[in-house]
Amino acid sequence: MSVGDTAWAVIAAAWLCWLVVSSTWSRVPSITDFGRSLLGSWLGRYVALAAWAGVGWHLFCQRP
Repeated sequence: MSVGDTAWAVIAAAWLCWLVVSSTWSRVPSITDFGRSLLGSWLGRYVALAAWAGVGWHLFCQRP
């Protein structure tokens, strides 16, 4: 299993855990609520884009 495969597995597991926790406890915001609040402002959009680019570059664009 490569580093990229491991990263995707961790992302999927975290997504699934958040989905289960937010559906069982009403105090935890759902993924959709978090995304709407983050992307609701221009600063949140730029932060999300920068985080996505930085994480993607460091995880998936490494030399073999």
